[in-house]
Amino acid sequence: MRNSKTPNLKRFISFIPGIFSLLLPILILPAISGCADRLLPELKVESVTYDLQKVSVSFSERPDESSFQRGFSITEDKASLNGTYVFSGTTVHFFPVNGIRQNYDYRVILSTQIEDIEGRSLMHDFSYFFSTRSSSEIPFIVSQFPAKEAEITGTLSELTFTFSVPINTQTFHSAFSVSPAFNYLIDFSDNDTKAHVIPTQSLEKQKRYTLTVSTSLEDKNRNSPREDYVSIFYYDLDRTEAVLSVQSVSEGGAAIEFTENSSTNDVPLNSKIQLNFTKPVRTDSVSGFISIDPPLSYSIRINKETRQKVTLVPSDAEWGKTYTLHVKKGISDYYGNKIPSDHNFSFTYDNENNRPVLFESAFFQSSSSAYKTLSKQTEYSFLPLDPVFYPKNTETNGTLYLVFRISANAQNVNLFTVMDGFTISTVNGCFSIVLKNASLVPQSDFSSLPIATQIQAVGSTPGKLSIVKYTMEITNKDSSGIVSLNLSSTIQDNLGNPAKEGISLSFNK
Repeated sequence: MRNSKTPNLKRFISFIPGIFSLLLPILILPAISGCADRLLPELKVESVTYDLQKVSVSFSERPDESSFQRGFSITEDKASLNGTYVFSGTTVHFFPVNGIRQNYDYRVILSTQIEDIEGRSLMHDFSYFFSTRSSSEIPFIVSQFPAKEAEITGTLSELTFTFSVPINTQTFHSAFSVSPAFNYLIDFSDNDTKAHVIPTQSLEKQKRYTLTVSTSLEDKNRNSPREDYVSIFYYDLDRTEAVLSVQSVSEGGAAIEFTENSSTNDVPLNSKIQLNFTKPVRTDSVSGFISIDPPLSYSIRINKETRQKVTLVPSDAEWGKTYTLHVKKGISDYYGNKIPSDHNFSFTYDNENNRPVLFESAFFQSSSSAYKTLSKQTEYSFLPLDPVFYPKNTETNGTLYLVFRISANAQNVNLFTVMDGFTISTVNGCFSIVLKNASLVPQSDFSSLPIATQIQAVGSTPGKLSIVKYTMEITNKDSSGIVSLNLSSTIQDNLGNPAKEGISLSFNK
């Protein structure tokens, strides 16, 4: 009888080679790995040390000298160092030119270029940092005088900076600056935690000063601020606005002060209007704050040296007319102080020296004893010619008086300008007239003239009267017509004041 277990045993034995082939790599790999560790060891950095002369790097294996020099670098406060290499077995010593100095930060970099003498390299870059500073605290300014944005008045004897730690005083000299510049001395106190900047000259008034302590400042451990320290202060600023005053100034330099919200009279016609400020103002924009009512043409002159005077030069001012100068609020000085309110100044160009010549009336001899008043008030009235005194078609001499009102400071009208500027014309040949002799009537003779009563009605003031006497040669005609008196604006008084206007008056004959 056959054993039934025999086939199963055979099948099991046949599987053994396959199972062994699968397990063999698993069993061999750990053994190979262990051998590799012993046969091909990894290059490692064992330690980095330093003293006052050198930095020493120890490896697990002896490094290749040329590869070490390629892969080794060291910085001193981020600046690369040069030096000498000394190789001693698995340790390399690097001697910087100046040694390892106090109060510096160092960083050693070992790259994967470094190999041992068998060609095995570092698996990763290696970095090592060390510092010879006793403290790495960043210095900063705790307080200062003057404080930021301070306004200082009076004498400023010193500026003071208080630091969080003692500073290297030499570096403060180069780190500190002030603008605008002034001369100063520097002193230190409180174990070099306070810097005193002592001005040796007076500071400029009304100035904005900027103080800067740069990052070149260092403390005793050579630590520097992270950023520049900047502050400002204002010295002796004027916070008062400019005060305005206004005056007229004649060509001769005589001035008349204007009173605000009141009318100023006796202003010469040729005078300028001057705006005076107690301090310099921004004159480049001042024209936008000025106006005159009623409108008056003028040019603007600015004193660019002082910036305190603005002059208006009128070109079409009228005598006897009242104007109002308006100065709006907002005119600014150079420190932002503005005039806070509007100002108004009324003034009248009525100086007596400039009174224009004014034609009052003419007195035309109409008979042996009567004189017809010819004026604006009697225009288009009837001008009678007495046929007894003025026979038809006969040349007869009559008298014509022209009465002008002139400046009280003038002597008379200018006779020559009257002779050039006065004419009589007729229409329809109602009569012919020739103006012959012309003369000025002395004021002392006014009362004895045949027109004395009419003169009194005209009135002698304001100003005064000036009378021109003409002799007329008239030839009367039968026809009716229009008689016209024409006076030009070129008529002047002896001061040169012209007539206010030209006049043409018409009358019926």
